[in-house]
Amino acid sequence: MRPFFAFLPALPLLATAAPAFSDCPAEGYETLLGAAALGTNIAGESINANAPDGENWKEIHCGSGTSGDLQKVGLGPSDPVDPQRKVGTWSIVGDTMQYAYDGGGGTYQWRIYRDENADASNALCWQENTDGGGVIAEGDITSVSCVP
Repeated sequence: MRPFFAFLPALPLLATAAPAFSDCPAEGYETLLGAAALGTNIAGESINANAPDGENWKEIHCGSGTSGDLQKVGLGPSDPVDPQRKVGTWSIVGDTMQYAYDGGGGTYQWRIYRDENADASNALCWQENTDGGGVIAEGDITSVSCVP
């Protein structure tokens, strides 16, 4: 399992369960977000996405522009069981989002696509930046505040 988004039962799920698929454009996500669109659409936002294996990703992209801290969504900064906290960093590398996780969690690059025909303008698809398509997740973006 990729150490991506932490489970948070207190927030409603914004994304539906994703079917197993391997290509975002084939699933109707037509627009690859380039560097400028990634900075505009992802920086300062929380991602809530579901991978085909059922893993739920909930992380906040703190910072602005092209990089910043990555925080897991928790039950709040002072919650003793599931606090919101920094888990790594994110950065825009070319037309991909790169996630580097603290504590040996690895570094991953994703291409992010938008479904321009979806009811919500924030319907996104993450495709692992590999030649064969790789892991896919579908989800939404919302605004959540970062903690210091």
